[in-house]
Amino acid sequence: MIQKVLVGAALLIAVGFLVYKYILPKKSKAGKDCGNGSCGC
Repeated sequence: MIQKVLVGAALLIAVGFLVYKYILPKKSKAGKDCGNGSCGC
């Protein structure tokens, strides 16, 4: 029972980390481009 909880928590952390590292930067790419002066803002 405890092992299943630990595995589930590890999977949630891994998925959350991947989302944070790969999906969020794509959504906030416009903000990064603005900081680099490569967009019209």
